[in-house]
Amino acid sequence: MADQRRDWDKEMAAIDHVIAKGGYVAPSGAAPVATTGGGVGAPTPAALPPPMGGRAWLGMWARTLLALGLAAGLYAWPWSRYCGLRLYWYLGAVGLLALAALWVMLVSWRRRSGLSHLLGFLILAYAVWLGASEILPRTGYAKVVRTWSCPTPPPPASSQ
Repeated sequence: MADQRRDWDKEMAAIDHVIAKGGYVAPSGAAPVATTGGGVGAPTPAALPPPMGGRAWLGMWARTLLALGLAAGLYAWPWSRYCGLRLYWYLGAVGLLALAALWVMLVSWRRRSGLSHLLGFLILAYAVWLGASEILPRTGYAKVVRTWSCPTPPPPASSQ
């Protein structure tokens, strides 16, 4: 019954005054006390999540679709990747896919988009799988042993 003794008009006027100044009401119901340096006050704008406008949403999904396209391109990689320079190009593309997935995850985390963040996580797991399937056989971890460089062909036999 303590609520009946409160002067609600006075408290609401104080709240309206704080809102008019652009501040906020503290959880205890009292107006925040202005302090000079590091005290309790209004939250900084950097602590608030950025607004999800049309351009931000479109940019986040463009990054996600770009990473998905790169993942599909690596799935259908048209060149051999067993050894040599083509293997290094392929592993570079896999590393680029991992960076793109991290980029998608970072942007979607900031924009609070769960689906895009999940897709970024799946793309990252796919990139790790692609890289591991090429690196592990060359480091002696897997049963199949592959080499980093291509064997040199024997010199042609001279016809005399």
